[in-house]
Amino acid sequence: MIKSLLNNKVVILSAICVFIFICFNYTLHNQFTNWDDDYYVTHNTYIQGLNWHNLKLIFTEDFYKSSNYHPFCMLSLAINYFFAQLNPTTYYLTNILIHITNAALVFMLLLQVCRRLKMDEQVGLLIAGIGGLWFGIHPMHVESVAWIAERKDVLYGMFYLAALIMYMRYTESGKMKWYWVAYLLFVASCLSKPMAVVFPLSLVCLDFLFSRELNKKMVIEKILFFGTSLFFGLLAFYWQKKSGAVADFGVLTIAERFMYASYGFVMYISKFFNPSYLSTFYPYPFRIINIETPNEPGTLNPIFYASPFIAIAVLAVPLYVTYRWNKAYFRVVGFGLGFLLANLIFVLQFISVGAALMADRYSYIAYIGLIFMVA
Repeated sequence: MIKSLLNNKVVILSAICVFIFICFNYTLHNQFTNWDDDYYVTHNTYIQGLNWHNLKLIFTEDFYKSSNYHPFCMLSLAINYFFAQLNPTTYYLTNILIHITNAALVFMLLLQVCRRLKMDEQVGLLIAGIGGLWFGIHPMHVESVAWIAERKDVLYGMFYLAALIMYMRYTESGKMKWYWVAYLLFVASCLSKPMAVVFPLSLVCLDFLFSRELNKKMVIEKILFFGTSLFFGLLAFYWQKKSGAVADFGVLTIAERFMYASYGFVMYISKFFNPSYLSTFYPYPFRIINIETPNEPGTLNPIFYASPFIAIAVLAVPLYVTYRWNKAYFRVVGFGLGFLLANLIFVLQFISVGAALMADRYSYIAYIGLIFMVA
């Protein structure tokens, strides 16, 4: 009886969804914050009327307020407002339900991956079950769910994950209809949050995992995705730059940029395994000034200087060991670390955007690579 239940995908998925809801239902009692919720909801007149005029403004002018172009996110908030005005419970409930949907999509994605890798069905169910639950309840994902202004995170994630599943269906069947469905879902993800522009890199990671032959067809099928990413990426950079969120390149040296990026990468991996001391804001570090040489730039905590070497070791050692040990595991590790890096590459502060060194919410999609690798 128990074995039969564990083999039932619907039972496992239902249990995961219920458990995630139990973990997040406390947010239903939360209120609006004065940290971006005002720009997105309480003071945003564009969402306070679901009519053609406001819809036009959402798609053409709303980015002036938030310095980001994510009309699908604003549209979802407008729908919330239409049914519940400024009752915060419905906004949080929507976030939770989308997040649960994403956990279900992670479950289905990993199940499909395991099947493509010809794993035993029970092993595939175990990996998919662990992955869906781990994604759903990881503390680093709380910020994306329990903050109304981060609706864009869970929403872009939903389209992103669905697009990955459709792409896998395309590569397996060769039917172009799944290619176009994947592309449209990718565009919807970009219209929910610009962070989705890394999607083509995730496709490359999947191709590596499945040992797809690198040929002209594979290159051509990626051109549309990379071209669309470039368009949305430049659009996001333009509005971030115009709003003053992007620091001048001369503010940090090349060495400092690489050092801070390496530190962020190491910390994302560290907090994956040990999600403690989480914060809504991780500022750049203060330098320690020597009173005898006050005009010198000062020194940082030694961890920052060590981070580039740690980051290189974190990437190189597992890849080398698994390459020498087992080629199949090498592809799993390569996919996991590659997927993580691909989905963090533009938020590791190589280009300084904002005053934060890192953010919990940036791990939302990126952690799927580590989750699958470890599971």
